[in-house]
Amino acid sequence: MKTPKIAGRPLPGELWPQMPQVENNTSQAANARDHHATGGSRVRAWLVLAAHPATFRRAIITALVVGATLIAINHGAAIVTGTVTRGRVLQMCLTVIVPFLVSTTASVATRQELERLRRAPGSADEGMRARSTPANN
Repeated sequence: MKTPKIAGRPLPGELWPQMPQVENNTSQAANARDHHATGGSRVRAWLVLAAHPATFRRAIITALVVGATLIAINHGAAIVTGTVTRGRVLQMCLTVIVPFLVSTTASVATRQELERLRRAPGSADEGMRARSTPANN
């Protein structure tokens, strides 16, 4: 197997380790890694994982719960007294955006790590793939 390269340089092994390719692998993490290995950008690979419905749903729920709690704590008095300014509205928006970004980043990192572990030689999934190959059936 050839070592994938970007701009003539091999990819760092820690980011996209060389693992055996599995036919019909449609996981988003694998697609993102494969896209990156064939010359796609890291940002695009990250965005593919961030756009996964479960990641997006989790980030929205986290943003609403954490954001609403922080807004109530930090801006509750201004909301109750009706003294909300444009500056406060901007702060409230940022208060919701930050937990969304934190949740999304954590979810993408987890998906990438799980995919790396799943593809690692000797992993439980590696053994399952070996048993399910046509030569072993």
